[in-house]
Amino acid sequence: MAKLKYTKIKNNEQYNHYCSIHEKLFLDEENNIDEIELIELLLEEYDARIIKDKFKIYNPVQLLNSLVEDSFTNKSEFAKKINISTQILSDILSYRRNISKEMSLKFSKFFSMSLEAFSRPYPRESLRTEYLNNKNRKDDLKVIEGIGPKIEKILYEAKIYTFDHLAKVEKKYIIHLLENKGKSHYIINLSKWQKQAKKYSQIVPRTKKYSSEINS
Repeated sequence: MAKLKYTKIKNNEQYNHYCSIHEKLFLDEENNIDEIELIELLLEEYDARIIKDKFKIYNPVQLLNSLVEDSFTNKSEFAKKINISTQILSDILSYRRNISKEMSLKFSKFFSMSLEAFSRPYPRESLRTEYLNNKNRKDDLKVIEGIGPKIEKILYEAKIYTFDHLAKVEKKYIIHLLENKGKSHYIINLSKWQKQAKKYSQIVPRTKKYSSEINS
């Protein structure tokens, strides 16, 4: 059986690779319409799948923040695009105010998603407290065995800054992050990471001098 030139996209690395190919084909003077359309279908299917996965594992605020970061260079640009104040958007993303029905309609219409994606209930007050506690704090996640600079960067980009957050976050959320970054081979370490993160959170370490105690 002949090997397929293009296959279903599994992660961001493959997605970016196909985007590069698409750009080259598009700029090529030769007629590659069929190939271009195939790549576009694969890219669109992956985009739709990622959004669906985010719907399942993110609360409405996390979902909104992720979509904005994926589509805009900054949040002010998005606020201007949908005609709301930057302050309102900031308040929503920092859990200072709930997402109103009016805002839910705006967001769902703009991102072509169901109204439920942004109108679902979520524990705003407790999330606000967690947000404030973690806002200016970043633990050195690299002290956890198996987490290096690249994995730490992935966690930081997902707003997982502290040992406590890493210990409590749902496993399927971390699995989703690792798979999308082409790091699925690290999933086997996840339970160990969270166990160590829980111990670190209890002693609130700041340097690697704690690693021997945690790994013992």
